[in-house]
Amino acid sequence: MDKEAGRVYLFGPFRLDPMERLLVRDGETIPLTGKAFDTLLLLVQNSGHALEKDELLKAVWPDTFVEEGNLTQNIWLVRKALGDETTAPRYIETVPKRGYRFVAAVTETNADAGRPPARRRFIWLSAVSPLWTATRRLVSWRTLVTVAASVAVGIAVGALLLRRQGPDLSAYRYTPLVTNHRWQRQPALSPDGKTLAYTAEVGGLAQLFIRGLDSPTPMQMTSLPQDAILPFWSSDARRVFFVTGPPFELWSVAAAGGAAEPFLPDVFRATLASDDRILAILRTDGSVWISSPPGSTPRPYEPAPFEARGFFDVPAIRSSPDGRKILLMINPTGRQQEYWLLPLPPGPSHRVLRSVPNLQTAPFTWMPDSRHIVMALLTRPDVPRRLVMADTSGDAWWPITTGMTDEGWMAVSSDGLKLIYTAGSHDYDLVEAPVTGGPARDLLTTSQWEGMPAWAPINQQFVFTTKRRGAEEIWIKSRQEGWERPVVTSRDFPDDATKIFMGPIFSPDGQRIAYTRVSAAGAFLWISPLAGGAPTRVTSGPSMEWPPTWSPDGAWLAFTRSATDKTELVKVKLGSVDDPMVLAEFDDDYVPQWSPTGEWITCPLPAGFGIVSPDGKTSRVLYKKDCPFTFWSKDGGTLYGVTRNGSHAVLKAVSVAGGEERIVGDLGQDLPASWAVPSIRLSLAPDGKTFAYAVVRQRWDLWMLEGFEAPPGPLGRLLRRLGLKK
Repeated sequence: MDKEAGRVYLFGPFRLDPMERLLVRDGETIPLTGKAFDTLLLLVQNSGHALEKDELLKAVWPDTFVEEGNLTQNIWLVRKALGDETTAPRYIETVPKRGYRFVAAVTETNADAGRPPARRRFIWLSAVSPLWTATRRLVSWRTLVTVAASVAVGIAVGALLLRRQGPDLSAYRYTPLVTNHRWQRQPALSPDGKTLAYTAEVGGLAQLFIRGLDSPTPMQMTSLPQDAILPFWSSDARRVFFVTGPPFELWSVAAAGGAAEPFLPDVFRATLASDDRILAILRTDGSVWISSPPGSTPRPYEPAPFEARGFFDVPAIRSSPDGRKILLMINPTGRQQEYWLLPLPPGPSHRVLRSVPNLQTAPFTWMPDSRHIVMALLTRPDVPRRLVMADTSGDAWWPITTGMTDEGWMAVSSDGLKLIYTAGSHDYDLVEAPVTGGPARDLLTTSQWEGMPAWAPINQQFVFTTKRRGAEEIWIKSRQEGWERPVVTSRDFPDDATKIFMGPIFSPDGQRIAYTRVSAAGAFLWISPLAGGAPTRVTSGPSMEWPPTWSPDGAWLAFTRSATDKTELVKVKLGSVDDPMVLAEFDDDYVPQWSPTGEWITCPLPAGFGIVSPDGKTSRVLYKKDCPFTFWSKDGGTLYGVTRNGSHAVLKAVSVAGGEERIVGDLGQDLPASWAVPSIRLSLAPDGKTFAYAVVRQRWDLWMLEGFEAPPGPLGRLLRRLGLKK
């Protein structure tokens, strides 16, 4: 580093001093680990140029072989220190499949030029100084030596902690537990930690299994005609409870074997607490109920933490090991996941973990101390979910694993030494199927996520969403000519970071696309011209607006919108300042489809799924059961729908004129899917012979991790709070 003598780098409000190894912002030192500082320095020294991942690994770890996850962790630490975002980077840009580039303007200057006085965070010294001043005449030299030694030890410990780069992987021991199905997930350990319950795929459905940790042979506990999911144990380990549906119910089965039995209806999620004296229930409307003793008529949890109006994403509810509280993870507004601690017996609740990133999360599990949890967290859009530990009392979280594979459902043994979790991958691809019935075939498959396809009205082009470059974008592809290109990216929205794009769809003239964009401000409709130009927001209202459908003349958009107390199907005239016109109200979000004739818009109805006229005055039920995944025939005379029959997707059709419903054919085991809801759209090709949709292809295994770091004690929590421990 001799070449850096007397040189510092200035960018934005930051000052990077290689000799002092300091990152300073507005006079205050920003703590960075040693390797994170080296990573930032390399990027700044090569600003404007892409650095390969291998190049960074060799430079930062010159004498050690390390995995790519260590570099990913350091980039994350640097971005956190700079307040940077991956979706709209101001400093560090991800170069897909290559590495990283520092994109901010950098100025080199002399180390003493304009140096602001840095307020260094010598925590122990500042804490000791007043005591030293007040007692310097009263203490002996031996006491002073003791205090000085304590301070030195504290500084040494702090320095070691500052040099850590996340989890210490050297002590980790990984063991594959269950790998014999296409997927296996949702592990639940018995109270004694000797037996594992989990769900696995059998014929396209989730069934319940149990096996001893020291036994290679599992036992299948259920063979139901519907999914058996989310197992949990009774405190005496004699029974395993699980959820089935829809309609969602709580069932149980003896751990020794036998027939599974219904236990309680109207249960979407559940957890046992207080030595099985309390069963806490989450229902589909987002309300929490208590059944005590379990199996008795539930009563509402009061006072309720929030007004129940449904929820978005995937919720979870878990009781703490000491039985004194419940942690509820739920997204009641569509804006972000919230974490609520509900005391037992019921009392006032409060939100926790507000610092957890507002990205995709998976259910969590408690640590034995009833304070910390382990959860799977997507900390950045361009990396897989990884396991993290979070402090429900201190509002802090830190990584356990590097997240080299996508990690999800987990369970912790009662001694806190074993962590069983789901690891694997799931890939979203685009397929197409004939309207006459028959298996779906691939339309677009890559190693990255592609979803939400929509055909252009007059040529062999379609739009879709993809994560192939890290952040989510909307692309267009020509099937005939083979080219593809992005049409909407986060760069089109520089003032507000984009989290996700949903449900793009062509205008009838093929010149524009309408879509939903989700950011921290909410979910709103936008229109972008294919020829280029700035996107335009469709409305100015505060409600959450979900993927739209065009009227045949291109003058109107119909879509569903969600407020705190209702969900509505509305239509809005483009260019008008009038409020959207309400056509119908219902309980759930979906993606509507306007008929080619302009006479009808698909809509869920109280008696089933059907259609409503564009003026909202007339409605008809076409499917007696819910069928939200639909598309119109080319002439508008038939409404097709895809439903599930056991483990297979089935194509149905109903005549709009006569109302006759018929089964067209079997599409196979791949059901329409999306990583964002509601955004599943079935799109008819221009020739009217096939329709396109997205599917998810999964592979999940169960692994056991031992040797991970236990939750910190009081000193560790203090260091984390002070920013001295990552």
